[in-house]
Amino acid sequence: MKKTITILVADRNRHVRELLKRELAEAGYRILLAKTALEVSDTIYQQNPPDLLILDPDLPDDENIHSLKLLPEKAPSLPIILHMHAADTTIDTSEIKSVGFVEKNGNSIEHVKKIVAEIMQAMEFEKSPPPMYNI
Repeated sequence: MKKTITILVADRNRHVRELLKRELAEAGYRILLAKTALEVSDTIYQQNPPDLLILDPDLPDDENIHSLKLLPEKAPSLPIILHMHAADTTIDTSEIKSVGFVEKNGNSIEHVKKIVAEIMQAMEFEKSPPPMYNI
């Protein structure tokens, strides 16, 4: 029996979270939602962590944003897709080790779904995150 893939979607915008949840659940994934860095940390460090994180690092709790930079050492096998505006230079993502980047825009959902499928397929065969995707 094939395991259901769990994806954590973290975005401050409720509409973006719900859109990603609907589209990815329709594709057969189990979706968890987070709107703050603290919620991301709490979800990732629980007993059954998600298999993938889709993250817009522009989360509202700046005092907890440092916890996102600890992800590579605290959850080294967790693949992260950055889903954000490319023009947003106010957010330092240099310490967040991601396997994908999708620029947030009106038609980014199909790109997100494609990258998620490719990452999950690669991980199924290689048992480790694939190289960086940039779409």
